[in-house]
Amino acid sequence: MAEPFGPNLLRAKGIVRIRGEDRPLAVHGVQHTFHPPTRLARWPAGLKHPTLVLILADADMEQVYDAAREFGLMPTLSEKMREIDHAL
Repeated sequence: MAEPFGPNLLRAKGIVRIRGEDRPLAVHGVQHTFHPPTRLARWPAGLKHPTLVLILADADMEQVYDAAREFGLMPTLSEKMREIDHAL
């Protein structure tokens, strides 16, 4: 996730899901230095979705949304539409 933002990524921290894995990963980094991800034993109580906080300098929000979708952190429009259709 760091690559699209280059030096504009000041900090990243979160708990993410990897496709095909049941246990989440805790990730964090500062600028271009990322610590190895830590596999957690289970999802933290009350957390139902992956969460990632990015602190960016001079960020283009469209680029942020595109990167989030690419990494599976946000549903694509078609996925969101399927959710809406299924709920109706």
